Amino acid sequence: MPLVLAIPLVIVFNILVIMMEGMIVYIQDIRLHLYEWFTKFYSGTGIEFRNMFPRTIRAQLVWREKEITSLA
Repeated sequence: MPLVLAIPLVIVFNILVIMMEGMIVYIQDIRLHLYEWFTKFYSGTGIEFRNMFPRTIRAQLVWREKEITSLA
């Protein structure tokens, strides 16, 4: 690839990476601010959560090793 084409591509991709990192930091900052702001007004009153479906009963399987007999 000629150097004339490679240098602008490296510059453009570096700018894109910088923009993506800035966007990630912005999103995390907004998330943290909203989380802290909403917890100011949380009082914990309301209806207790109840499952719509009864608790599922599951069986636990225990596998035993099978004895290997030689054919000799």
